[in-house]
Amino acid sequence: MSKRSPRTGTEGKRLARPAPTHPVLKESHTLEQAQALISRAWEATTGRQAVAFARQALELYPDCADAYTVLAETQARSAEEACLLYQQGVDAGVSAKPCFFSMRGTSGD
Repeated sequence: MSKRSPRTGTEGKRLARPAPTHPVLKESHTLEQAQALISRAWEATTGRQAVAFARQALELYPDCADAYTVLAETQARSAEEACLLYQQGVDAGVSAKPCFFSMRGTSGD
């Protein structure tokens, strides 16, 4: 007799969490996925793996500033190249939309 996992409901298959449909929640979900990839990049055992995770994060969320930091620290071949990647990270951080502010309002009251 096989054992069913209480978390998955089936043998070995995880139930996929549906993607949010509200634009703010969708962006937040995408950012969470990108940050999960960045966590994997920091834990990667090789520079090649770290770069692959960082690039995947940027595909999901182009304003993922941490991805540029990973690239600067693992892929840059010169100080100038690292500076350019760090600057891209700063620019990405500045242009990233603060997802949750639009949910709460910004009246300042």
